[in-house]
Amino acid sequence: MHHAPTTYYQLGQMFRGFTIGPGDVFIDFGCGLGRTICFAAQYPFDRVYGVEISSGLAARARSNVESLRSKTAGSIEIVCASAEEFDCRLGNTYYLYNPFGEKTMAVVLANMRSATAHSRKPIRIIYNNPVHRTLLDDSGWLSEKRSSFPAHSTDRRPFCTRATSCGGFV
Repeated sequence: MHHAPTTYYQLGQMFRGFTIGPGDVFIDFGCGLGRTICFAAQYPFDRVYGVEISSGLAARARSNVESLRSKTAGSIEIVCASAEEFDCRLGNTYYLYNPFGEKTMAVVLANMRSATAHSRKPIRIIYNNPVHRTLLDDSGWLSEKRSSFPAHSTDRRPFCTRATSCGGFV
């Protein structure tokens, strides 16, 4: 799979779009070299996870996180694992930059839905370059929040959601 980082402009716009409060935990599925998690760690998340299946990319992300340690008080962890196996109950804000195919996306969404049963906090899914957007549209348990930053093409704008069973947007 092709690795492409989220731009700093997009990250800045994305984080302007919601309030981060006590108990919020950020998870980046397909974290690559860790740009998004290093950016997220500068915000008041209780914890930031990067999930990466490639051991080489995970090692490089760890190295990038180590260079950031002195600049942030946030707790960051890089997990080298498949997204399907990662425990979605650990977080409530999920970021995906089209990191995997449709089958994996369906499993991860099911895991996220299961996670909502264990949390009183609403979940947020930020799906950048939403190639498999129909899975979210057809889920029946998610509703779209207007994108927090402009896109060059309307069919590729980030998809920001909430779980309807967990209340309103935070």
